[in-house]
Amino acid sequence: MYLCENYGKHLNDVIGFSKKGKPITIEIACIRKMMKLINLKTRDYYRSVSLDALTPVSEPSYEIKEEIAQDYTLYEKIVSSLNLTENMRIALECRIKGLSYPEIGRVLSRAQATVYEYFIKMRQRCMAIYGYSIQI
Repeated sequence: MYLCENYGKHLNDVIGFSKKGKPITIEIACIRKMMKLINLKTRDYYRSVSLDALTPVSEPSYEIKEEIAQDYTLYEKIVSSLNLTENMRIALECRIKGLSYPEIGRVLSRAQATVYEYFIKMRQRCMAIYGYSIQI
């Protein structure tokens, strides 16, 4: 569509100048428009997470001879004492399930650096309350 707007002109025709004073040709402007569209599509693709990716389709079957009841009261007590935000709690649960920081970022629709900051804050809170840092 951009090229249709400039029908009859040559690709080397100057249509403007950049902030640094460089001439912008129709060809360069068209390439910039296409790169914006490609980046937009790519960014949307990386933001979307399939439910199939989060839940495995086929899990290996194995027999459990005796069922051991796990006691999570200590874990729940520690997590509740840290006073986590909703995103921090979800990030912690995802990390416990084995997801990496980039995967957690996609689940939360946040940057990987933001997820990393969540875990830094959790470690700092744990250090302030209990005197030791958690290994996540």
